[in-house]
Amino acid sequence: FIVYVLVIYSFMIASYLILLQLGVKRGFIEIALILLVPFALFSTSVSHFQIIVKRLVPYLFVIPVCLFSIYNFLKGKTLASSCLASVAFTIHQQIGLIVFYGITFSFIAGMLFSEDHKLHNSAEYLRWFGPFGILFTAYFVFIDFLGSHHGYPWFDHSWGVRLLEMTKFRVPHHLLFLAYSDIKHTAWFLICIFIIGYLTFFFKHDKKILRLALIAIGLALLIPFGVIFTEIYPIPVAFNMYLFRGDIYIRLITFYLLIIFIDRRFDFNPGPGKLNFIYISLIVITPFVAFLPGHLQFTVPDKEIVKISQCIDKKTPLDAFILAPPDIKGVRLYSRRSVLASWKSHGLFLKPEIAEEWYRRMQLLCGFNSDFSCLGKQCQSLCGKKFDNLPPAYLINLAEKYKIDYLLVRKKIPFPLPQICSSEHFVVYKIK
Repeated sequence: FIVYVLVIYSFMIASYLILLQLGVKRGFIEIALILLVPFALFSTSVSHFQIIVKRLVPYLFVIPVCLFSIYNFLKGKTLASSCLASVAFTIHQQIGLIVFYGITFSFIAGMLFSEDHKLHNSAEYLRWFGPFGILFTAYFVFIDFLGSHHGYPWFDHSWGVRLLEMTKFRVPHHLLFLAYSDIKHTAWFLICIFIIGYLTFFFKHDKKILRLALIAIGLALLIPFGVIFTEIYPIPVAFNMYLFRGDIYIRLITFYLLIIFIDRRFDFNPGPGKLNFIYISLIVITPFVAFLPGHLQFTVPDKEIVKISQCIDKKTPLDAFILAPPDIKGVRLYSRRSVLASWKSHGLFLKPEIAEEWYRRMQLLCGFNSDFSCLGKQCQSLCGKKFDNLPPAYLINLAEKYKIDYLLVRKKIPFPLPQICSSEHFVVYKIK
């Protein structure tokens, strides 16, 4: 909880400093930051401020670090910006790499078109590329190439084709644009690009605002590369780079630019009385919006899953092998036991043999053949339903094939096996 609060606080502080650096008045910045909350509740596509309405996941945890990197870049502190991007890369490789690329695009474009020749010196390039380049090289040499990714077919198109099939099954919302994006998401993206382009022209004489806009423009240019090399001519390295994750920063930068535009266009500078009225109004309105269906999305562990998993932990040996419904989250974590396969614990971007084996096991657990017609989260739901309707003989034979010790199923069809744990909706059987 402390980390959760610190991430929210850091996000707010970084956004505050960026807007302050770009000349927005303090009173209006405070209103803008509070507006992030209802915007996120109505549509995360507007501000992408999901850390206030969703669970804390690694890529959201690292966003404040990336924003501080952007802030230092806008201030002209190249070394500090590169070091912060390096820290972000250490925490989450794809998100850190994306923000580094976006700033690099702005950095180089700014130097190429700048009339200040002092910017064109090797020391400035070294301050930017040095820290990140050292960490990037060390990461891939000492961790990936000599570790879990040793021998990975980064540019093998045939593996890219196979990876595309598995990606449609598991993570299309992260990696695919043509197959997954609906009209709403595409429209929001195009609106953001239009706003950035228009306001970039509007503020073309402000170097700091232009620097910020160029970051978003650079990230937008990744989109066609992502489409080509993940869906048209798939190459594994493109899947590993998460090229569409740049939309996080595109949406945030759009929000920042809109705040700057409103502040300068209308010269809005409310006094303390008006600010207090706005604060109270938002505090009253936001909870009502938050509890509308589908808005507040705090993820709380399912108490029953925790309970049944802890029972498994107490009543089975440490090397026990569990067959559980593939759609359930947390069994492997809370029971501290190996499971045959699960939706959450995939290995798609590890070695091909690991990804293939995970995919093969999931096909068996989900009752799918190679010709399926679902995408992502829809597949997860279908997996749970199909697993629950598999006949007992099928699951027992599968358990014998993989030498599985215990079977966790929902209470629906009784199995001719001894029970060791049970709860309101689940039961654990001993197979051998």
